[in-house]
Amino acid sequence: MPNITIRAHIKTLFEGKRVPRQILSWPPDVFAVIASLLQSSGAYCNAVGEIGSISTAAPATLVTLGKQWRSAIVRGGDMPAKLLEYWAILQRHKDSKITTISSNQALLKAMLNMLGAADEACKEVSYPKVGDPFSDTICGILADTPDTLCRWICPQVARVLPKIHTPQVGMTLRSLSHHLAFCGQNEVDMGWYLVEEPFSTKHKEQLAVNLLIFPYPFEATADNFVPTAIRKCGRTHLPEEFGFFTYNTPTAIPWINGKFREVLMKLKSKGQDIHGIILPEGSFPSKEEFSAAHSVVWEYFPNAFFLVGIAEPNKIADGLAQNYLQYAVPIGGDVVCLYSQSKHHRWRLDESQIKRYQLDSLDRGQIWWESIDISKRRIQFFSAKSWLTFCFLICEDLARQEPVAPLVRAIGPHLVVALLQDGPQMIQRWPNRYAGVLADDPGSAVLTVTSVGMIKNCSTSQPFKIGLWCDRRNTKELELEKGATAVLLKLASKRTPEFSADGRENPRATALLYEDHLSIR
Repeated sequence: MPNITIRAHIKTLFEGKRVPRQILSWPPDVFAVIASLLQSSGAYCNAVGEIGSISTAAPATLVTLGKQWRSAIVRGGDMPAKLLEYWAILQRHKDSKITTISSNQALLKAMLNMLGAADEACKEVSYPKVGDPFSDTICGILADTPDTLCRWICPQVARVLPKIHTPQVGMTLRSLSHHLAFCGQNEVDMGWYLVEEPFSTKHKEQLAVNLLIFPYPFEATADNFVPTAIRKCGRTHLPEEFGFFTYNTPTAIPWINGKFREVLMKLKSKGQDIHGIILPEGSFPSKEEFSAAHSVVWEYFPNAFFLVGIAEPNKIADGLAQNYLQYAVPIGGDVVCLYSQSKHHRWRLDESQIKRYQLDSLDRGQIWWESIDISKRRIQFFSAKSWLTFCFLICEDLARQEPVAPLVRAIGPHLVVALLQDGPQMIQRWPNRYAGVLADDPGSAVLTVTSVGMIKNCSTSQPFKIGLWCDRRNTKELELEKGATAVLLKLASKRTPEFSADGRENPRATALLYEDHLSIR
């Protein structure tokens, strides 16, 4: 822990500039200041220390203070007296070392109370209400700078975004907030996007989501895994036993115009609600084929989002291939927003994997790395409803904890969708290990999907297990029956109240839970 003063620490948050006089007019910036100090000092642990060691304000008091703070901002009135008192205590101790925060009960109490009040002032910022002045400001900030809610704090040092789940196990800084997530220094670009998607209401306490999963391609041979002429792949010196490969995805146009269209047309004729359509990693070889498929989706389910993994070959000699996902979401009328997110980690194939997937095109005596560009690391969060926020990962990004996992845990979206190029999705395999971590803390549900083609390379037993669902209550293998083309996954959102470590309840917290799944022919 750096033994610097509170003043010096706060100064780094503002790029060496003075703290704005009007900082109390915007709770996310105050939250960032306090959260950064508590995390750097480790003092947040004292919120649940020995009895009598620290006593924060009663939960109801913090809720009320948060409401008063928000009201003062909207109406332009004076800041609540208690807030000014807590801030004044922090100002009096600015020349103290941050290592003393834990032992200074008056200071620590004031900081914890400000953190809780700032969190309560930002209630429901994950999906702001239309017409509410505070919410309108939130929407404006996210439209201009989707990477942070802060107005003055340097986003390269610290960011604050809306939050969904509060972990109900363990004790971290994340345990102390319901509505705001503190994201410290991280090289990953972030974005929070408000998107409107129509999801059907089953009854007051339960909302439905239907996802259609196509485990395409249905054939994937060793010929699709091609050694490259690139020997260095962005590295200056590598052992001779290292090699690089690309995944050459065959054209999907005949399938798009054939079976893909046929299944969507059949479901439409039966009146089936479809809210999202998902294909695994490396399903299409280009954005053009994505556009062709999306045109078919738009024809039958114009209100559904469309998520596909794309493996795009290098377009220049000795260039790197691209492995990314493409996401299309309707936002009203004829307007569709498109988002892309690249894979963060290269797939590493060793002898056992080459043997398991029968990749005879690759020398088993070498270690093979995926020849893709990983220079652009980004994670995007999409808020579709107050009860549905999700993000996407690509294969290795689920397993590798750095650099994106801390951000996913900080925000705790309702759903994490991982697009894989993997074997059967069984409970005993690696995807469930990492999905289970997120389901436990922060409480996010995780959906993994892979292709039948990859499954066939290492297993011929049917039904094919093309996906895995993991939530805080259930883990389900998603099976594709023989002769079927897709799996329809039915989910429900249910109220699951959560508590922060300082005793505040979020009675409106929801979790996305498994309902059923069935094969579609």
